[in-house]
Amino acid sequence: MIASVLTVFGDVLSSQAMYNSAIRFAVVLAFAAVGEWVAERGGTLNISIEAMMIGGAYTAAVTFSNTHNVPFALLCGCIAGLLV
Repeated sequence: MIASVLTVFGDVLSSQAMYNSAIRFAVVLAFAAVGEWVAERGGTLNISIEAMMIGGAYTAAVTFSNTHNVPFALLCGCIAGLLV
């Protein structure tokens, strides 16, 4: 029983799809980290990077589900990120 559970988790954790997903999610966080690093080098300190990302993503998703217009949803997401 335990060996079969470990085998299943081993297959999931060592799959190519998991590695691809991890790289995709890491790129988004790397962009945010580089943006914050540039802002700090410019003399400003912004500690709400994650809130900007979550607010923009949520607003874009809700806007798209209501309007089915990708450019408008992206614009609304950018505006929401700026407002946070």
